[in-house]
Amino acid sequence: MTFHGDYEDAERERTLRGRLRLAVTWGHNKDHRPDLKQLLYILTVSGDGAVPVHFRVESGNATDDRSHRATWDLLGKLTGRHDFLYVADCKLATAENMAHIHQHGGRFLSVLPRTLG
Repeated sequence: MTFHGDYEDAERERTLRGRLRLAVTWGHNKDHRPDLKQLLYILTVSGDGAVPVHFRVESGNATDDRSHRATWDLLGKLTGRHDFLYVADCKLATAENMAHIHQHGGRFLSVLPRTLG
């Protein structure tokens, strides 16, 4: 999710009244717009109708590849099982992510990024 404007007082994470306030800051924008700040919006949907199952937001400088293990772990808790098929973009295709899912009895499907070839 990209933002136009300065957002100078939102450039770093901080706790406000006991709640974490995420940073609207520079990241790797999917639109290839280095001039815009962002937040990372993570949405997980079911395979049978794209029903939203879980969502969360992280600071704009969070990387996509680090979000998959936590998402997969949460889905395992929600479903009470780990043998579901986890489908994700190429950010899933890291040794750590794939090993984590495999070692816990999971299955996954992803596109391999060009950088692996």
